[in-house]
Amino acid sequence: MTDLSTRYYGGESTHALATLTGRSATWVAARLREAGVTLRSRGGAHGGTARRDLPLRDLLSRRRLGDTYAALCARYGASEPTVRARYREALDHYGDAALYTPGWRR
Repeated sequence: MTDLSTRYYGGESTHALATLTGRSATWVAARLREAGVTLRSRGGAHGGTARRDLPLRDLLSRRRLGDTYAALCARYGASEPTVRARYREALDHYGDAALYTPGWRR
C-alpha cells in the first residue's frame, strides 16, 4: 500500500495505478482512502491540486546544499513539477534570507 500511496502522491492517477496493479480505479481509490490518503479531485495533478504542504525553507535549504530534484521528490513524495514549483515559490518568498538566518546551514 505504501507503494501506491507514494506513487499517488508523486502525481500518478488512480487510473494509472489501476493499470499498474491490474485492478479497477475504484479499488485503487478505496485502498488509498483506507491508507489515509486524501484523493485529488478529478483531473488529478494537472487540475491545480499540487501538494501545497511541502516545507518551503527546508526545500530551499536542501536544494541549495546540493540535493537533486529527484532526491527531493523521493524525500517529500511529490512529483518533480510540484517540487520545482514549490522551490520557485520558496525563492520568491525567502530569497537568500534562508541562507543567512541563524540555525540554517550555508
